Amino acid sequence: MKRITYAIALSILSCAASALETDGIELTIRFYDKAIYFPNSTVQIKLEIYNNSPDPVRFKMAGSRFFSIDFDVRSVSNVPADRSKTYLVGRGNDAPVYFREVSLEPGERFGFVEALDDYVEITEPGVYLVRAGFYPELHRGADDSVVMSNTLTLTIHPGTAESEDRIAVDIEAGEIRRRAALPPDEVVSFMLNARQHGLREQFLLYLDLERLFTRTDAADNQYRRLSEAERRRVLSQFREELAAPETKDGIALIPTSFEIVKTSYTPAEATVLVTERFKYPNFSEIKEYTYYLYRNDRVWLIYDYAVRNLGTE
Repeated sequence: MKRITYAIALSILSCAASALETDGIELTIRFYDKAIYFPNSTVQIKLEIYNNSPDPVRFKMAGSRFFSIDFDVRSVSNVPADRSKTYLVGRGNDAPVYFREVSLEPGERFGFVEALDDYVEITEPGVYLVRAGFYPELHRGADDSVVMSNTLTLTIHPGTAESEDRIAVDIEAGEIRRRAALPPDEVVSFMLNARQHGLREQFLLYLDLERLFTRTDAADNQYRRLSEAERRRVLSQFREELAAPETKDGIALIPTSFEIVKTSYTPAEATVLVTERFKYPNFSEIKEYTYYLYRNDRVWLIYDYAVRNLGTE
């Protein structure tokens, strides 16, 4: 493993910085999760480094992304957002910086997700312009070579992070979906119907991703050892895997049909028993799913499940 040390120069990226087209590297960014954002929300950004040249390109990627990536976030009146404490601590650490060399063949992409709030603090509602910068030779100071991305428009709505937990964007319908105070059996039906029809955001709407991810002792132990930024990254990856149309296992397995068999609940906990059928070319597989839910204020959320095979037909 290679490592370097250098003095830290804290600086805001210049919007006038230009991409290094001669290197054959392009940087694009997009919002990773389609969500409604509030002050201090977690905003996940998907970054992709693309080799648009006819030759392989090489660059360095630091283990601490603060030395490879930076964000320029400004209001429409060109006022830059303040740096986050996480960024200042990460960039101010004078420990050795480890990196690895990455090689991309022509047409290949290298993608990853970063939390914008690890880099800047956005505490006021408004409209912001977001750009990312990638440093192929690492971020040593203000004069480093940088590849700049496209610009995103980020709208921060008045409200609180509590509001954010109840809102998701229905991309297919082009409207905002809110978590409703549905009974447990209707929550499960809503989730399964959304999965059957490939409606990503509705499928995820009533899932407690953190508790689903940590439902096994091994996963829970692993999760507890992660930093806050690493936890967000792991949960984002888990969310993507669950919602992928190719998923063939667990809670994301797509049923051909289903039937609610039994629902039981107390004021705080509920279980919903469902018979689900999965059609294959020469047979149908029958499974019994038990979904476990808890009540968060007036909303029921799915936090665990169990599966029992009932045979085929």
